[in-house]
Amino acid sequence: MAFDFRYPNVPANERGWGPGYPNCQTDKWVSLKAANGVGFGSVHRRVHDLLRRLLDECILKGYPPKAGQCWGAVCRCSHRSDGTCAEVNGVEVPSNHSWGLAIDFNSLDNPYGGTTHKMPAWVPELFKSYGFRWLGPPIHDWQHFDFAGTPEDADRMLAKAKQNALGEKPIRYKVGGRLFNKLRNALEYLRSKLKHAKGGQDFHITVKD
Repeated sequence: MAFDFRYPNVPANERGWGPGYPNCQTDKWVSLKAANGVGFGSVHRRVHDLLRRLLDECILKGYPPKAGQCWGAVCRCSHRSDGTCAEVNGVEVPSNHSWGLAIDFNSLDNPYGGTTHKMPAWVPELFKSYGFRWLGPPIHDWQHFDFAGTPEDADRMLAKAKQNALGEKPIRYKVGGRLFNKLRNALEYLRSKLKHAKGGQDFHITVKD
């Protein structure tokens, strides 16, 4: 699959997502909340689970979403830096937020049009590896990520995320307890016997819990 990370790129309606602003498909939006409880409003249901995993991975790696700084779907046009609607041939350009395909991530730390930002370099790389475009470099919209593929691409990226256990806490095994200690003692006993064993000699050890 080939993602279009250019700015501007092919509009979402031409990638199979249906209409955006002003005819937003709000019936396809679902609530998005990261593992730390910070909400993003809503996003398109087709990218919800993928975004949830990406955000949870960011939390695990030390860059959590912050309350009051994160946003998702909004039925609006694409804004210029002065807040006015972007237009092409007199027609307002829909924002990717109007499809529910975009999020703003820690907006106060990473302001649109700002000369500086606090977005760690690994975050855009992580999002890009799962099909999301970052608008930081092209237009200084440092907070903004949007999905750059088709609905089918979103499904494939979710499958990839699940395979990679993205956003999942590593399983930690607790070693200890009576049975473990008995097994350890048995192995130490066997090791001491083997030091003095003769060729062909058998050992049998029974461990009872």
